[in-house]
Amino acid sequence: MVLLEVCGEHLLVATGEARGRCPDITQLNDAGTQYWTILCEEGTLRAALDRAQKETGSPVQSLLPGLLRYVAKLRESGYLLEEDA
Repeated sequence: MVLLEVCGEHLLVATGEARGRCPDITQLNDAGTQYWTILCEEGTLRAALDRAQKETGSPVQSLLPGLLRYVAKLRESGYLLEEDA
């Protein structure tokens, strides 16, 4: 997967082995872009949650449901595999 910014829009593009298991391109909103970036940089769901909490100042309890929904959506669409998070 590659995250690109084109004309101010954030696009997640399937590359390599990911092509065919998920849509070729999907648009991410600002929150989705932030979570995708954090997940990729941190490598684990727990580390991503801790970083999101530090960056936003929001309590973990309020961030967790949204992050879990986002990860579930990425898995359902094929952008994230079980072993990725």
